[in-house]
Amino acid sequence: MLDVVLAEVDPVHVAEEWFSLFAKYIGDTEETVNLLCVDALWRDLLALTWDMRTFEGSEKIRLFLDQRNSSPMRALRRTEFIQLQRPYPDLAWIVGTFEFDVDIGHGTGVFRLVPTATGQWKAFTIFTNLESLTGFPSAIGPLRNPTALPGRAWAERLLREREFGAGDPAVLIIGAGQSALSLAARLKYLDVPTLMVEKDPRVGDSWRKRYDALCLHFPVWNDHMPYLHFPPTWPVYTPSLKIAEWLESYATLLELNVWTSSTVESALQDDKHKWSVCVRREDGSSRVLVVNHLVFATGVGDGHPNIPDIKDSALYTGPTLHSSLYHRAAEFNGHKVLVIGSGNSGLYKEGGPSLGLADNLYHSLPHLLLEGGMAQRSTKTIMDAYSNTLEELNKAGFRTNKGIKDAGLLLQLKERAGGHYFDTGGSQLIIDGKIKLKNDSSIKSFYANGLEFEDGSKIEVSAVIFATG
Repeated sequence: MLDVVLAEVDPVHVAEEWFSLFAKYIGDTEETVNLLCVDALWRDLLALTWDMRTFEGSEKIRLFLDQRNSSPMRALRRTEFIQLQRPYPDLAWIVGTFEFDVDIGHGTGVFRLVPTATGQWKAFTIFTNLESLTGFPSAIGPLRNPTALPGRAWAERLLREREFGAGDPAVLIIGAGQSALSLAARLKYLDVPTLMVEKDPRVGDSWRKRYDALCLHFPVWNDHMPYLHFPPTWPVYTPSLKIAEWLESYATLLELNVWTSSTVESALQDDKHKWSVCVRREDGSSRVLVVNHLVFATGVGDGHPNIPDIKDSALYTGPTLHSSLYHRAAEFNGHKVLVIGSGNSGLYKEGGPSLGLADNLYHSLPHLLLEGGMAQRSTKTIMDAYSNTLEELNKAGFRTNKGIKDAGLLLQLKERAGGHYFDTGGSQLIIDGKIKLKNDSSIKSFYANGLEFEDGSKIEVSAVIFATG
């Protein structure tokens, strides 16, 4: 039946017809709800709720619209992207994009239409996203700084800005990694005084200190940063030391304020919601900054190694270290090493949609929809494609699973920030027996030459590495 419907459908006509009604009735709750499926999902990022919310089902969407219709979306206009997509043989939808205005700013949206039993196409998902704030444009393009500033004057101005001698920043960000730099760049060009505090001597050192064989797991088109994208010459998978240089260069080129070799010693919020943050600088001096907003951009687990407490560790005569301190295999040549743990220590593609459109399409899928079935189907597809490898790994003793709720990577990342493994050759080494496994008993304690397990077995090893997150 679906094949017949799709063979006869004109996606552009269906999208235009639905959107014209949506734009006409957006201030009328009942008429708007009639354009949606009963089990529709509406995801809003700041545009209509000043929050990040997903409303599930027509009744909750009705309440949401009733609260919003005193100041509804206006000036709705459909943008160019319309596409008939078929994620699975029994599932198809028409995806379209639009723009709109609200009192606080300008927004973009995504809708997905599905055929109903009556033949009418209705919205199954709607996504609304705040793109910019009214009266606060970014200082880019025609709004960039027009001043012809001499070199020395420019350098002196940068130094003054970085030291905040004339006043405290409005926003203080702890950390200067990818997320911190991206946020600092956005805020700077919205004219919001912002300072990053980084404990390492240089921006990017968190990548410089990692193991020699490290490169980014995700391809370059997933990793672009605001205002300054990677050039077309950039490799698909970025080496760790290269991304370190990029991050440092990014901070320099975008003139972002960073205090390196500095740490936050304390942070207290007063009854007016202001933060008093004490920062110790590289020279040992301290300064208390009073800021409106304090952002923790310190990574998962705040960068602290997770090392399990194993009984009698003082008895062990060999070296132990966390994977964050591991650099290269050559240091362990000729040694028997025990590694505790077994994790990892497209919309975005070459020639795909523009980065902004890809971001919107990606974020327009509510996690309730992904967790409610789509992630499980994707996981099954992947596991079926790699069934032979998984079977051989299981035979070798490497335990695999489908993730939390059988949703694969999605919930593992959300709830555990781990529990997954990207295969870069290790799987075949396990299958071939070149990497040995022991997972039939929990660790009981150390002894002088290795580890003893709860079942009474022992393993004698030269070194122990904790790959435990």
